[in-house]
Amino acid sequence: MNSKKRHGIHSPFVYEISDFLSKKKISKALKSERKGFYKNYLEDKTTISITDFGAGSKKMENKRRICDIFKNSSSRGKTANFLYKLSLFAKPQRILELGTSLGVGTFHLKKGCPTAELITIEACENTLNKAKEGLIFAGIKADFHLASFEGYIKDEIAGSFDIIYIDGHHDGNALLRYITLLLPYATPETMFIIDDIRWSKSMYDAWEKVINSVDFHVTIDFFRFGIAFQRKHQEKEHFVLR
Repeated sequence: MNSKKRHGIHSPFVYEISDFLSKKKISKALKSERKGFYKNYLEDKTTISITDFGAGSKKMENKRRICDIFKNSSSRGKTANFLYKLSLFAKPQRILELGTSLGVGTFHLKKGCPTAELITIEACENTLNKAKEGLIFAGIKADFHLASFEGYIKDEIAGSFDIIYIDGHHDGNALLRYITLLLPYATPETMFIIDDIRWSKSMYDAWEKVINSVDFHVTIDFFRFGIAFQRKHQEKEHFVLR
């Protein structure tokens, strides 16, 4: 099934997600808290060297000012609201984030469920140190790991996760490899959030393979994001929602 409008959704589970995302408002309190968090980065003119293990930035060089990294952050605006709402909806006990960057996504995932244990992975030490500073300043508690995605999954990961957010590398083959490695640490209800599915042809090709995979029975295309659940007790369906 491929549904494009909320009222055409026949899956109660997917309708519930769509309805929640469309109706939930961002509180004034959250807007105020993140304004201070953002201001900290916007005023930071420090230049750091970036170690990039992924496909790289389409816009920036390897030496970058913190304020410029933040301005180009993909996790601000509607993306930030989306992550916050998904976390609020899922009420996760454990969250895994692959790709900390400056921690904007980390901030919103944690705000959506403050009681969740959040583990976030970043391969660039300079970026991770700045994220730690910013998140501690904002009162966000997370478990930070300096590692490549594959290195963390192979050497350090333990337990299962309720949300797995993959935001980095931007290579389709790598994405599929990470998902395969992560499946043993997911439950039937784990929400896989895949960022930038249209970043490149390889990313979109990988997303289409996720849609058609026997491992996932519910997939949702939100244009920028893809969401996938195993939910093998449910009929295999794909949805396109805007």
